[in-house]
Amino acid sequence: MSFVLRLTGVTTHNLKNLTLSLPKGKLICLTGPSGSGKSSLAFDTLYQEARRRYLKVLSLTEKESPTLPPPPPLKEAEGLAPAVGLEQKLPRPSPRATVGTLCGALNFLRLMYVELGQRKCTACDNLFESSTLTEIAEELLATGEGERAYVLAPLWQPGKEAFSFLVSQGYQRFFVDHRVVDLTEEELPEAISSAAIIVDRLVLKKKDFFRLKESLRTAASLSGGVVRIYLLASKETLSFSLGRRCPHCGFELEELRPEHLSFNHPLGACPACKGLGQKEGKVCPACRGQRLSPLGQNVFLGGEALPDLARRPLFEILERLERLSFKGLKRQIFAGLFSELNSRLKPLIELGLGRLSLYHPAPLLSLGELQRLRLASFFGERLSGCLYIFDEPGLGLTPKEKERVLFLLRRLVSQGNTVLIVEHDPLFIMASDVVLELGPGAGEAGGEVLFLGAPEELAARADLPSGAYLSGKERLSRRRRLSQGRISVSGIELPSQALLVLCGVSGAGKSRLLRQLAEDAAAILVEPALFGGRESLVVSYIGAFRFLRELLAATPEARAQGLGPAAFSPFTKEGRCPVCKGRKRHVIGLKSLPPMEVTCEECLGTGFRREVLRVRYRGYHVAELLSLSVAEALRFFTAHQALSTRLRLLEEVGLGYLKLGQELTTLSGGERQRLTLARFLLAAPKDKKVLLFDVPTLGLHFQDIAKLLALFDRLLARGFGLVVAENHPALVLLADELWELEEGAIVWQGKPKDWLESQRVLADFYRRYVSLVKLE
Repeated sequence: MSFVLRLTGVTTHNLKNLTLSLPKGKLICLTGPSGSGKSSLAFDTLYQEARRRYLKVLSLTEKESPTLPPPPPLKEAEGLAPAVGLEQKLPRPSPRATVGTLCGALNFLRLMYVELGQRKCTACDNLFESSTLTEIAEELLATGEGERAYVLAPLWQPGKEAFSFLVSQGYQRFFVDHRVVDLTEEELPEAISSAAIIVDRLVLKKKDFFRLKESLRTAASLSGGVVRIYLLASKETLSFSLGRRCPHCGFELEELRPEHLSFNHPLGACPACKGLGQKEGKVCPACRGQRLSPLGQNVFLGGEALPDLARRPLFEILERLERLSFKGLKRQIFAGLFSELNSRLKPLIELGLGRLSLYHPAPLLSLGELQRLRLASFFGERLSGCLYIFDEPGLGLTPKEKERVLFLLRRLVSQGNTVLIVEHDPLFIMASDVVLELGPGAGEAGGEVLFLGAPEELAARADLPSGAYLSGKERLSRRRRLSQGRISVSGIELPSQALLVLCGVSGAGKSRLLRQLAEDAAAILVEPALFGGRESLVVSYIGAFRFLRELLAATPEARAQGLGPAAFSPFTKEGRCPVCKGRKRHVIGLKSLPPMEVTCEECLGTGFRREVLRVRYRGYHVAELLSLSVAEALRFFTAHQALSTRLRLLEEVGLGYLKLGQELTTLSGGERQRLTLARFLLAAPKDKKVLLFDVPTLGLHFQDIAKLLALFDRLLARGFGLVVAENHPALVLLADELWELEEGAIVWQGKPKDWLESQRVLADFYRRYVSLVKLE
């Protein structure tokens, strides 16, 4: 058995022929500047190769072979384990999504209601539940052993024709209006309000269990699934249903399926509001906000309909379910479903999300809440021998919340797993068993192993990017600005031309306050992340591709061939290679072999038509221009003002190493964040006075945060006010003004230095980060 995970000759993206060995069964922190190759190593190499090999083994035993990803560029990998990965990409959830749909708990709660719930009869409004013959027999013997009883099959239409037919079938005794009538000895009364066939008369004894069960079976077959027991001593009638027929009135309900309890399914959604619970911004009058059709609303467990239970806090849901009691088969069903529910809700509660409900709308979750919700799905599965890879598990969280995440990461390790986290936070770095730092820079300047060892040793290496900050040699700083008065935005007084940071635990109301401010015409929300498809390139995202294509189209060669600007794009019919459709490569799938990527022979991996590549601008064709880095292109196009302005801004935010034609999907989280901010700087709206940012430190290293702070100061110098929802210590401690939020209310506001000296509990967790910044 291998105790190390060994990679040899890794050349994924900017990684420079890396060879390294990582210990298994440990918590490993992968850190380094944004763009240094962390995601390339963790996800594009380690996760992809581990997953590919595991799927390859599965394909040998499964009837339908799973689709195998192509192997990453490396010479050898040893000691790999089945991999589970959580990347940094956080697309906003669907408007119909809730906490319950994202964590999967609602699926099991619906099953619990279907299998164990009571249904409300729409004809008589009585509640009833479905039981098995064994359950009915066991209940009767447990509560009434020794009593004399009649096993009855109720008649729903007790007419003379029905009695005549039953007599012809050998049934003579009937229970009519609470008395026994033997039709061989007497006539039926003229008026009958209720009647039942007496299937059996017996004393309830355990030795007669099988007789009782068979009598119940006969009664159920005669009545369409309903059985009644008349106890002679107490003159009490007990009613049971073996299906969906009401035992009280005989009305047969529609068959209940889990889909009837889902507001995202046509069978379960309220037909009036389509499962949204609202119509035109108001509570739907048909379902009263319950989101379900009448059928779904009339199922109860522990006296509550599913929407009512799902709106309770998560911890309360578990408490109420634990108090339920079932017998026999139902007890086994409940135990299995409750175990699944508990495995999904318990990690959420441990991560501090217990106050949320299963019906809490997912779009209203903060970034920190969404991140913990995704993490919880991994912590709930008790696996061992796996490789877990998490990208920034502490994203958007306070130090207090990060400690909870760290505790659960440690628990995964104690269960026999290897956990690799991509993180920049000192809390995670110093709590890891092993730290791996890549660098020294980004892009071509990165991709090297700078350090592999204990976190204490890294903290002593002031010559390394992370070690410089951990050792105290380097500190983040900015010149604090005095507010130029106050400005009213959405009825809230904000500091003008200053950096205001909103901090607080996840769900405190930071993102909600940003959305409220964004409704004002004077403010605009700058989205915190960037996700692009294959057709989104760096050069096109910043609006520079148009100028580049116009330059090529203006050349004599292009004019002679009649090629316009559209011909110089790999995404248009006029410009892209007709064979690979601009993809540059082909994926070849061979039976019993993994798919292989090969360079397109028609365009030689450029993605363009041959006639397009004949056109050159100052010696370069379009594919060669797109392969230039931003820094190289800036020197090449220095005389072109529109192009150089855009390229210079990318270099100023530390993205000079990116290729012009680089696809956005290959960028790290920190790179995407800075690219988003750079584009905003290019076209900052002049009618806006306040810019709003939600977790702008997404994916950023200490070095990158220094550039972000400089970028913020540049915006402030332009006259903007900045409001940032952020828990990163650097921004919290270096803010011009700090607001702490709690349950939607501002509980503290003032200077960060005064906050640190206050009695606020949250401030206590930030004092450990003071050594990272220069406080004025």
